[in-house]
Amino acid sequence: MQYGKKLLHLWQLDKSVTFLNHGSFGATPKIILAEKYNWSLKMETQPVEFYLDKYPILLRESIETLASFVGADPKDMTFVENATTGVNTVIRSLLPDFLKGGEITITNHTYPAVKNTAKYMSSVTGAKINEIEIPIPIESDEQILEQMDKQLSDKTKLAIFDHVSSPTGIVFPIKKIVELCRKKGIKVMVDGAHAPGMVDLNINDIAADWYTGNCHKWLFAPKGSAFLWTSPENQSQTHPLNISLEFEQGYEKEFDWTGTKNPTAWLSVPAGIKFFYEYGGDEIKDYNHNLVTEAGEMLCDSSEFTAVSPKENIGSIFSFMKEKNVDQKYCSSIRKKLLDEFKIEVPIFAFGNKLIIRISAQIYNQLSDYQRLSEAIKIINL
Repeated sequence: MQYGKKLLHLWQLDKSVTFLNHGSFGATPKIILAEKYNWSLKMETQPVEFYLDKYPILLRESIETLASFVGADPKDMTFVENATTGVNTVIRSLLPDFLKGGEITITNHTYPAVKNTAKYMSSVTGAKINEIEIPIPIESDEQILEQMDKQLSDKTKLAIFDHVSSPTGIVFPIKKIVELCRKKGIKVMVDGAHAPGMVDLNINDIAADWYTGNCHKWLFAPKGSAFLWTSPENQSQTHPLNISLEFEQGYEKEFDWTGTKNPTAWLSVPAGIKFFYEYGGDEIKDYNHNLVTEAGEMLCDSSEFTAVSPKENIGSIFSFMKEKNVDQKYCSSIRKKLLDEFKIEVPIFAFGNKLIIRISAQIYNQLSDYQRLSEAIKIINL
């Protein structure tokens, strides 16, 4: 398969912009957008028949396709709008447990929305937040596991760990982390927002208590498509944020109907998976990994930046950093400067006392895209 700019026509992306930020919101191919539109037409042709007769079957068929892709049992999976919804669903379901005390454990790499969810539950119940510090740059999986082992508390009721960190792009050794939590008797939720389509994924094998992931980032599905997987032993206490008609009728029924909504993004997930396989399947993951790693190393060699993690902990995202005490307002201004003056879209983060630039790779990218970024960094003397 030939990848690079020659495939850019498959997306609606602005051809004048060098787009290096597939990681934030993904980018849905035109053919998948058409699929979503077609589902909208079918839904609106006969809404009552669609929702009452067809939708329950169509929804489960879509979930079965996705479950096969991520290595899970369909009966343990449901759709949600995004990974943040998945995390909120679990934390809110555990409210009775948090009222009894204990801690919610996260890390300094945790996505800000998830941190806020933990903060909210702490304010409501008095549960403490234990934030594990994992310094960057990291050197190995062993370093991550050592830091977690030192800082995990036996008071933890729920630990929430990233599969792939949002600000740093680090692929965490998630199965070993789950095993560590199991040994300590800690329930663990995996925030796999970036994982589906980026890394090899077998949710049954990871064996967490909960796993949530997005389909709109690396799996080409429309925005608004994500999933929540719940282990069988935790399903009776896990309820959707919207309590609706099927309350107490079992995990599948409760989540499959939470009120009238537009399910066309969910029903388009199989089309996203089909696109993934038609354009190479594992070849996509290999191309993205090799490209972003080569580009990241080139950018580090040509600047004063340092890689956040070794090659072994990189998927389709590469973050590089420099010691610079900045805030997010400053970082946002640099991101806007790169877009306005150089037509380059790339995210920039403040992480502790470090400035981080995070590049993504998708099959419409090629090395020359990142060479443009390297030149721009030199010009603005970042």
